Amino acid sequence: MLLHCGRARSFLEGLSYEQFYGDAKTQAACYASLLIVGEAASKVPQSFRAEHPEIPWSRLAKNRGRMIHGYDSIRWEIVWRMIKTELPALEKDLQKLLDSLPDEPQVP
Repeated sequence: MLLHCGRARSFLEGLSYEQFYGDAKTQAACYASLLIVGEAASKVPQSFRAEHPEIPWSRLAKNRGRMIHGYDSIRWEIVWRMIKTELPALEKDLQKLLDSLPDEPQVP
């Protein structure tokens, strides 16, 4: 999830909304990254989600569902806004969560 949040943000780096709106490749890349974030969120076990409510797991998964089923009516201004305004905070929260998890035990 963290990887694709960063990728989506990097795809928009230095672009205006008008440039994004006119660039089908960037749109497709951003769309794919958001789908992956949502799909990954939907795969997180409910018990882990409950332990970490600071991450909007359900909302991310629902956004993915709306995007995948509404592929023919994508509102690019919403995609832009999600990446520009929501993903930076999500990235920080995900990184904080990852940093708080214990290291995996070493297998001899």
